[in-house]
Amino acid sequence: MIKGKGYLKIVPKKKVDLTKFFDSADLGMNIEDWGEFEKRFTPLIRSLMMLKG
Repeated sequence: MIKGKGYLKIVPKKKVDLTKFFDSADLGMNIEDWGEFEKRFTPLIRSLMMLKG
């Protein structure tokens, strides 16, 4: 852990491979249709970025 002024950063001891979870993610649609994927998720991502700051 790294403690700074106004924040606490947690650094894992070992690197975790999260790619094993990619095939099991259920996004409620077929990702092979990239255009449809972007159309549905781009507004969501922009909204989350606006909330972040």
